[in-house]
Amino acid sequence: MSTTPETDPVVVWFNGGPGCSSMLGLMQENGPLVIDDGQTTPPYLNEYPWNTSLNVLWIDSPAGVGWSVAGDSEALIANDLQTSQDALQAMKSFYVKFPEYLPNELFISGESYAGVYVPWLSWQIYTNNQQVGYDPTAVQMNLQGYMVGNGATNWEFDVEPSFLRP
Repeated sequence: MSTTPETDPVVVWFNGGPGCSSMLGLMQENGPLVIDDGQTTPPYLNEYPWNTSLNVLWIDSPAGVGWSVAGDSEALIANDLQTSQDALQAMKSFYVKFPEYLPNELFISGESYAGVYVPWLSWQIYTNNQQVGYDPTAVQMNLQGYMVGNGATNWEFDVEPSFLRP
């Protein structure tokens, strides 16, 4: 178990949905505490939390889900491209506030519909990194890879029930 956040990788986690808060991952899957469905007792310690060897950011997507916010009701209407642009802005904001983590390896991860969020954000970061030196808002992020568990990659084939398809 590592206790060196100064050098531990930064991992972004997305739950799916669209519309499932990443707080589900934080509180039932990979965070430091666990609250089971229907639990009425206090949370208990997760035996294998990610944050003991990783710096984890749980990001809610799209705008308006969970703890995320939207400027107005129109901002709540988004597609996958807009969601990835919003997530890139969240990453830039994180690194502005915590520039000491810029050298750390960065991995983008998630499950379910994050099979769409993860590659889109990875592409946004890659494109952003190509702009360093040209775009004053571009920040070089140390993207090393991405991982998706039980990923949905196509709404029609992976998410929508087959009985609804013509």
